[in-house]
This record gives sequence, structure tokens and C-alpha cells, in this order.
Amino acid sequence: MQFGEEMPELTWIQPGLIVYQGYKAKVTPMFEQYLDAKKQNPTALLFFRNGDFYETFFNDAKLLSQACDLILTSRNKGKDGEDIPMAGVPYRTINEYLFQLVEQGFKVAICDQLEDPAQAVGIVKRGITQIVTPGTLCDDRPGYDKNARFLSAVVWHDISRLKTVKKAENAGEMPLCSLASIDMSTGYCTMTELRTLQALQSELLRLNVRELLSHHTAQDEALENLLHGIPITYRERDAFAQQTVLDHWMDDENEGNYAFMSKEKFLSFIDLIDQAHFEMPSLVSEAFCGLLVYLRELHFPLTDNIQQIYPYRAESYMQIDAATFQNLEIYSTLRGNQKNGSLLGELDDTVTGPGSRLLQNWLAYPLKDIKQIRARHDAVEELLGNFECRDDLRKLLKDTADLERLSTKIANDKIVPSELVRMQKTLQIIPSIIERCNACQSAYLKRSATQLNALEKLAQTIDSALIPTAPSNLNDTNFYKPGYDAKLDEYREISENGQQWLLNYEVRQKQETGINSLKVKFQRNFGYFIEVTKSNLSLVPKTYVRSQTLVNCERFYTPELKEYEEELLNAETQRSTRELELFNELKRLAAAQITPLVKNARILAHLDVLSSLAHTAHHRNYVRPTLDDSSLAFNLKGARHPVVERFLPKGERFVPNDIKLDDDGRLLIITGPNMAGKSTIIRQAAIIALMAQMGSFVPAESAVIGIVDRIFSRVGASDNLALGQSTFMVEMTETANILSNATDKSLVILDEIGRGTSTYDGLSLAWAIAEYLHTRIGARALFATHYHELTELANVLKGVRNVSIAVKEYKKDIIFLRKLVDGAANRSYGIQVARLAGIPNEVLERAEQILETLEQNGHQEFVQTPEKPVVQQVTHQQRNLFGDEPAPVTSDPRMQELIHELQNLSLDATTPIQALNWLYKWQKKLRR
Repeated sequence: MQFGEEMPELTWIQPGLIVYQGYKAKVTPMFEQYLDAKKQNPTALLFFRNGDFYETFFNDAKLLSQACDLILTSRNKGKDGEDIPMAGVPYRTINEYLFQLVEQGFKVAICDQLEDPAQAVGIVKRGITQIVTPGTLCDDRPGYDKNARFLSAVVWHDISRLKTVKKAENAGEMPLCSLASIDMSTGYCTMTELRTLQALQSELLRLNVRELLSHHTAQDEALENLLHGIPITYRERDAFAQQTVLDHWMDDENEGNYAFMSKEKFLSFIDLIDQAHFEMPSLVSEAFCGLLVYLRELHFPLTDNIQQIYPYRAESYMQIDAATFQNLEIYSTLRGNQKNGSLLGELDDTVTGPGSRLLQNWLAYPLKDIKQIRARHDAVEELLGNFECRDDLRKLLKDTADLERLSTKIANDKIVPSELVRMQKTLQIIPSIIERCNACQSAYLKRSATQLNALEKLAQTIDSALIPTAPSNLNDTNFYKPGYDAKLDEYREISENGQQWLLNYEVRQKQETGINSLKVKFQRNFGYFIEVTKSNLSLVPKTYVRSQTLVNCERFYTPELKEYEEELLNAETQRSTRELELFNELKRLAAAQITPLVKNARILAHLDVLSSLAHTAHHRNYVRPTLDDSSLAFNLKGARHPVVERFLPKGERFVPNDIKLDDDGRLLIITGPNMAGKSTIIRQAAIIALMAQMGSFVPAESAVIGIVDRIFSRVGASDNLALGQSTFMVEMTETANILSNATDKSLVILDEIGRGTSTYDGLSLAWAIAEYLHTRIGARALFATHYHELTELANVLKGVRNVSIAVKEYKKDIIFLRKLVDGAANRSYGIQVARLAGIPNEVLERAEQILETLEQNGHQEFVQTPEKPVVQQVTHQQRNLFGDEPAPVTSDPRMQELIHELQNLSLDATTPIQALNWLYKWQKKLRR
């Protein structure tokens, strides 16, 4: 019954007896409820509420016990049925199990009790109240409240273009698809249209999408494999239609279903999409409608928490493809998939959940608009300089609640008393935050002060109503302050005085009867009673009425006790009812302020991110970068890798480096031994560009950067077994994407291109790729390589410059200096690196012998033997391809001329481009 499986059929074998999933089961009224709920949701694991537990049966129980390591029990259905597998979880801890199941790919249908069992007539009514999927789980567990989880819907404009997913796509074509996304925990909703499959992959990764909706006609195995394992739910195309959404309101009017989004708000959102300058706005609307239809089918009431939708164009932000996003370890590490050790982990000094989610968004969508970037930098700079204001803000923000998620709970009628108290305390903090922002000079901070709303009336009402320790469960009573409501005070007084009356009544009965062991007790089924042990029954007065006989005692009541019981229980019921009435009124007051609450949440999140970036800059010694949208400069002095420098072994210092890209050197060829730091240097350049444009200060002495439109990287070695792609195929696919989509404003970092194939193939490809990047695209690029032949590019192409990582030799070892210097490296130091890695000395000595022989005999044949390398001179006779005898030299004068010229050609003094020209000349001669 995992995500997407169908439910097996059930068979009635006689009235009241069925065979279901291989088990013979007796059908009771409650079991009929279970089967009805399962029939409605055959692909979901069904949680069936029974008292204090959610129970699962049959194969669902087996799956639950395996997935969550629970004990599998059984329920006996009588002599006509069999023992049915059963597993359950306490209803109070359901979120913990939901998270485990959803992370493993299940969707879970929750069948709740729809009425109070104590007041139910007959069997308790039950029904599906929510269906939880990977994209709709609202994770409230401590420590996880900072994470966003997006559900997305994609509408394909041209299905036929999906057949080219394995090829680089042309970004100049019409959009390939529309994408709408929503984080259900906050109501944050975005939409865009994308031109390539690579762009879709990037958006899904940047948004941290957990589930994707698509229409059936796009079902494609290659597509699923390319989408990073995101579960895809396929729907009919009608499920994405605007009319389908409108039809749901008609259903609501006719059948009285639960609340959906107001029709007026929905139509205003559609108008906003139409005005957003999309090329195909109707299809963007379809993606949005697909989300709403799906969420309604999952029983998510979308009311006022979706305050605003955010249509955007991906091209308005720095674009980072999926491979680059992972290679730069922006959200998580390549090894272990951990936040700690990633760029997000290094920069996230936020103190609130909304702030952490916003920082993640800024990292995923760096700006290209120079004014917006400078506004963020101005605010960070002021908070960096004014540490008192920064620290005050952070202390105040740390005490605020997650207003984004609380607003969603208010809108969905799931708020509890303790959460209203936290919201009220946050509102009381806002005036102090406004005061700090008003004292600042930054326009960004001053604007925040004018937009915040303390909602004094709402805060005062909640403060006067609820005690500070209000519970998180509505079943716990007494959470209102005395004096808030006269009726409630009256019921509370009767209830509290009633307990004292009962104590006094018990003392009086002991005195009147002489029975010192007499007790006045309460039981739900019997109410209040007087309990007397059997040894004292002779002392019981005639006014006592017997109500129950037990083994060791008898229970009685008196007319006086019953009369007071009715008054007392009635007061407690009325108190409980009144508390719920008052709480519903508080919820209505809060729901009326959803718009300013959501706005407050987002402004506080911005303040948290800005003060966090200033805090990080102060403690990590970051500087403000200078950005320019009119030039292609890229000049970093004393640049450092923000993550690597924090994880160095104790006592080791990170070596800063200067990185300069300009007209004299827009393509840097970086050579040097393995482990010297080439990869770190090229990655830190890309990360600094990203940090600068997201609004952060950067780890450098100074940074001057012309706006970067896209960052591309091709680093590391990986394969894609799902698509049958080798390491080299993945490398070429990613490189093809770069060459198809990079512009002269892009920043490209390449590491060891061509190393996945033969030496000459790899060298030829690396040469041609570097040449194309420089000559045809003109992108700013850093090209780390072990192909020393590539350093010749600097001699033939203006704008190519050689740099290398300095090392120091000591006897047979090398010391990595980690310093980038001008000029090419003259050696690869492979054997020295192997020695550092612990390769056995016997192997190293043998490798040195072979290397020495190869270097001395350059172009002679090399025959390897276990004892020693043997060098053989190459004869000038051609070898017969299929025989052992030498073939005679041709008498063709052209071939003789070719052989003569080849013999006199000085290969050591010939550059690769000269060699290619020489081959081209001779190919023309021989073809004539």
C-alpha cells in the first residue's frame, strides 16, 4: 500500500463475512466504517481513530509496523473470522509517525471521530479529515520548524519536447512548462514558467519541492529519473482546469461542504496571474488551479492563509542549475546530505523559523537588480556597524513566535490556547522592534518600522483573557484569567466551591455515622457516591440509598448528594462550554487580522535575515562587496571559502587568494597538483558571487563584481545509473548544458573536464570547450585542469591567462602552499601526492622508474615488464594491421613527403593548435 498502489478487491462470502486482502473478516458496524473510508482512499495508508489511538489493519498494519518499527498485533473477529493484523499509534503523537511515513513515500489518510463518544448515540461517526502526502505534511516537531516543504504542480506546454530531455535544450524557444508551488505550513505560494527541463530541475531543487503534480500525458520514466527522486502524482488534465475549481464552490453551496478559498479571492489571484506578463498566463493559471483542486481533495481547507501569490520570472534572478546547486553544496553537503557543512549551514545564524526559511530563499534566488542588492547591503552594513542595535534586534526576534505558521493555523481553525499566547507575546514585542528600526538610517530598516503593526487591541484582548501557561490541548480547562468573563467566573466558583463542599460533606457524614473509613468519590458512569466497607455496613443510616455492590464494599448515595452532583456537574459542563465559546471568539478576532499578521511575519523574517547576515559578517570578518551592472569585472582580493575555512583542522590557517577576471584574463587556466586547492579556489569564487548578490557580505579583503546572470559548474565525478549514464556521459551532459545556456555575463567553473575518457580524447575536448567558452560565449571562467597542454591557450588567445597553485618540494615530498600564483605549473606531482595518501613504497619506487624512463624516451615505444621498463625504438616501417611482418613503405611521393616532414617535425616545440593545422594541411593533400 505504498504511495500509488491500488487496494485489492474485497469479496463477500456471506452476509456479514468478507474476504479482504487474503483474510476472512467479520463485518461489524465499526468495520463497515473502516471499509468505507478505505474505499474512498485506496492508495493511502489509513489511520482509523478509535479512542486514544489511530489503528491500522490488514496490510496497512504490516507496512506501518515495518516502517515505524512498531509491534504488530492482531484483532480477533470471532469464530467466523480470522485474526487480523493490527498496529496503532497514540493520537497525541501522530505527527511523529506521519513524518516517518511520508519520508518513506507513503501518503496517509486520517479517519477521525467526528463527534464526542460520550454524547454519541450508537456508533461514533467517523470520516476522513485529512490526507497527508510528502508535499502537504506540516511538520511541527521541535527542531524541524524552520524547514519549508513545497507541493508543486507542473503544466506542460508542449509534451513533445519532453522527448529531448537527454539533450541540451534551446532556451530561446517558448516556455516548456508552468510551475505553481505552495508551502502548506505558511501559505507561501509562487508561480513561474520555465523554458527548459534543466530550469525545471533547478526550480524544484531550489524550492525544496517534496511532491509534484503533473498530467498523465507527461508520464515518462526518463522525466521521473531526472527529477531527483521527487514523487510525482499524475492527474487528468481536467484537474488543472479553472472550471474545476469553480465547480467546487457550486458543490459547497449545494452540499454544505467545508470552507474553501473565497471565490472573490480566487478570481483576484487569476487576474494577478494574467497581469504578470507571462508568455502563456492561462497555463500558469492551470498549474495554480491544479494545486487548489488537489489540496481540496486532500481535505485541506484553504481559507485566508494564502494572502498573496507571487508570480515571478526565473530570469529575474541569478540562475543556478541543479548540478551547480549540488556541487556548491548550497543547502546540503554532497556527502551525507547534511545542512552542517553546507553554505546554508554556515550562513544560518537566524533566530526564528521564518527567518531561516527566508534565508534559504535568498540563497536560492540571488538578485540581479543592483538597487535591491545595494538596499540589502546598506541594511547589513548599518547593523554590522551598530552592534548594539543588532544585538537588541536579535534578542527581541528570538522571543517572537513563528507568525507565518500560526497564521496558517488560525486560518485553518487549528490554533490552540498556548499558541495564541505566543502570538500575543510576539505582538507585544513589535513596538520595541519598531523603535530600534526607526533609529536606523537604512531605508530598508526604516520601511520595516512603518510596515509593522503591533495590533494592540488584539494583543490586549488575548492578554486579558488567557493565562500565560495556557495549555496546548483544548480538553484542558481553566486557561482563562479570573475577571475576564462574569459567566465563566460564576461557573468556576460553583465548581471550585463544589470540591470544598464535597470535602465538608464527607467530614459531616463521618461524624454523623461514626464510620471513619467512609469516602465520597466520583466515577464517570455512576457520578458521586459514598463508599462504605462491608465491615461497617451495620452503621449505614436508612437515608442512604444503595447504588452498587462490590467485593469489599458497598456504594450509596443520598438525595442531598445527588442534588448537589447535578448542580456541580452542570456547572462544570457549562464552564467547559463557555470556555470553548470564548476561545472561538478569540479565534475569530485573530482570523480577522490574518493579513497584518502575515505581513508582520514576513517583515520580521527580513529583519532576522539582515541581522543574521550582519552577525555572521562581524564574527567571520566579511566585507561589503562592490557590485556593478555595467561591467564584467570580477576582482577578489584575499578571498576565502566561507565553509572550508571553518572546518580546517585545529591550528591550520586558511590561505586567502586573489582571483581576477577581466579583459586580460577572462578565462583562467589553473594548474597544479591534486590536493593543492584548485577545486576550493574555483568554488569559493562562485560562492562569493552568489553571496554578494543575495545581499550578504563576503569572505574577502575586497570584492568587485560585475552582476552575474548565471553560475555554472562542472566539478567532481558521478554517474547516473538510473539513466544508464557513465561518469563521462554525466560530465558531457552537464558541459553541454553550460555551453548551450551560458552568456557573457555568466560565471563558469570547470574542474578536470575530459578526465573521464582517453587522454587524447579528453585533451581535445577540454581544449575545444575552453576555446568555445572564451571565443564564442565570452563568459568569465575558471578552468582547473591537469592537462598542461591547455596552458598553450594563453599563447594563442588573448584573454586567457595561466595561474597555478604554488607548492614547495622537500626531498621526495611536497608542501602545499595553497597560494594562487601567475604562470603554469611545470609538474603534476602525482607520485608525491600518492606518497601523502599512503601508497606503499614499493609501488612508488616502481612508478618513479617508469616515469623517469617515459620522460627520457618521450616518443619511443614503452614495453612494461615486472623487472624493468624496456624501451624499443620505433622503426620507420609501417606495421601491417593484421600481421606480424612489417609492411613495405609506400612509393607514393606524397606519402614519402609526409613521412619525411613528420620525421623532421619537432613535437616538443609544436603547440596543439599548430599540430591541428599541420594535420588539416595534410588531410587536404591526401584527399586530392
